[in-house]
Amino acid sequence: MTNQLTRGAAVWLPDRPEPRDVWLTRSEFARLLWAALKAPKARGHLPLFLLLAIYTGRRKEAILSLRWANVDLVNGTIDFRRSGQSETNKKRGTVSVSRQVARASSATAPWLG
Repeated sequence: MTNQLTRGAAVWLPDRPEPRDVWLTRSEFARLLWAALKAPKARGHLPLFLLLAIYTGRRKEAILSLRWANVDLVNGTIDFRRSGQSETNKKRGTVSVSRQVARASSATAPWLG
């Protein structure tokens, strides 16, 4: 005998738990943002990512695929739609930019490229 399985073993799985919505309080977000600003390797990208996430409510993939060409600080808008790709059910669309995001974007834009 070669000690190989010849059929699948029965495995018991627990019931799937109820989904949980976890929200950051203002003070928790402030501490997270402050820590990101102090982190040497992350202080350029991470704070801007956090501000975009909290003020636009967009998903991680939408924020990470964003390009500077889609950010219009003069008119105060960000277009999250991907050029050349059809729109999915998770509509990305265009959003207005808050003062905090505009300020962070203006400070970050020159050296991010």
